[in-house]
Amino acid sequence: MTVFASRLALLLKQFDISNAKLSKALNVDPSLISKWINGKRVPSPNSIYISRIADYLLKYLIDEYQQSLLLELLRAEFPSLNLEMHEVRRQALMNWLRGEEDSSGNHIKSLEREDSFGIDSHIMGQTGSYELFRGREGKRQSALNFLQEVLAWPEPIELLLMSQEDIRWINEDQGFLNQWRSLLYQVIKRGHRIKIVHTVNRDISQIAAMLNNWIPMHLTGQVESFYHPRYEELALFKTLFIATGRTAILSLSTSTLSQNDSDYTLQFRDAAVLGLLEDYFRTYLSQCQPLIQAFSGQSLLQVLDIMIAAQNKPGHFYRLHNHLTSMTMPSDLFARLVELGHLNPREKESRIQLHRQWKDVFFHSLKYNPFLEIFPIQAIDLNFNDRILLYPGSEFFLLDPLQMEVLDFKEHLEHIVDILEHYDNYELFLLNAPTPLIDHRFSIAYKEDYYAMVSSDDDNSYIIETNEGNTLHAFENYFKNVYEQIPIKNRSKSWVINKIKSRIIHLDKLI
Repeated sequence: MTVFASRLALLLKQFDISNAKLSKALNVDPSLISKWINGKRVPSPNSIYISRIADYLLKYLIDEYQQSLLLELLRAEFPSLNLEMHEVRRQALMNWLRGEEDSSGNHIKSLEREDSFGIDSHIMGQTGSYELFRGREGKRQSALNFLQEVLAWPEPIELLLMSQEDIRWINEDQGFLNQWRSLLYQVIKRGHRIKIVHTVNRDISQIAAMLNNWIPMHLTGQVESFYHPRYEELALFKTLFIATGRTAILSLSTSTLSQNDSDYTLQFRDAAVLGLLEDYFRTYLSQCQPLIQAFSGQSLLQVLDIMIAAQNKPGHFYRLHNHLTSMTMPSDLFARLVELGHLNPREKESRIQLHRQWKDVFFHSLKYNPFLEIFPIQAIDLNFNDRILLYPGSEFFLLDPLQMEVLDFKEHLEHIVDILEHYDNYELFLLNAPTPLIDHRFSIAYKEDYYAMVSSDDDNSYIIETNEGNTLHAFENYFKNVYEQIPIKNRSKSWVINKIKSRIIHLDKLI
């Protein structure tokens, strides 16, 4: 048996370390540990594994009794060295594993001296700990571990997230993506809040994928999004997830390190490291601007202010939704329906006046700007339950869903036909089925160069808005993709008008 084999076996037995545990720490196959112990394989004197074994032992042996046993063992071989110094003890342990005696350890003594540069050799570094994950697969596993740890905490905490790396590490594995989304939803449902810094200096397709992943979570109101307003030519790309005071994962890569086996992700739980990473994140966050704003409750009225302010500006306007909208509803009908709701008189009057103002701006804008609405045919073919149809409150800037009877719905459809027949700039496309490009519950409004908004039909949901340039470009690209999926017939104004008129005739029979 070689010196290395016998001494490694002694350490593992003395400190009750299994082959499997050491192999996991060194990221090697357990069979290699067995070959070392049996003497069938011997690492070279300069092998990185010897230094890794020493580092692992010095981190693993955390209680005083184990450390004293190790010091006693090393002092027997290196009586002249100051083994209280961490680096000296580390170097001595590596030499001992190699089978080198004290006489060959003179180079270690240089580590002990207080040299003429005034360095205080009595200041010892603290030994930290971390878990290391290799490759994009390892990065994905560390991200899942991170979220699972968050879910294990009973009280709500704040999550700080950012990723400047290519988002293929998230999207290339559909199984991971589904699990990642599911865990994020659970985190949000448990009351944890998220601050995320998005990187918008990306390819449009990556921004679109980012929006698709995060929009549903923003609509819960539990997520705050930011972006860095200045273009950054990064030499080092970071992914940093922090569960404040609990755990963090950090991944660093360069633009030249695109191979899967070049990626490494570290997970920390050390309080000092967590504090340092959080300080870095919050300093970076202070230089950022909000990317997405969320509105709910009474603040929904601010959304209408944004839309009114931008409506007369030059540019196309697009809307994609699953139901009729307040924009094409007659003002008198809107007023009657609001009066039937549960708002107080002042709130009712406020919404009625805002809607009239919105309609005035809408018709004025149609003289100069193209306006396109898209929704599925089912939106005009809806069945009435007990002769009442419900619309989500967020669409009509109300706190409760809006109730509409058959006669009201017919009046709304007649008004849409009137707009189609009198305004060339207004177009309505009917989808044969909801587009697979977006969740069927969501509605999107996009004003070219000014804003994009997304809302949900869910109760107590939010409307979210962004005006960042690259993100708006991604929304424009999204509408182009939707447009290409619509049959030519369904884009014909005359066909759409006839389709709606047929529905009106059918509704007459229900009245």
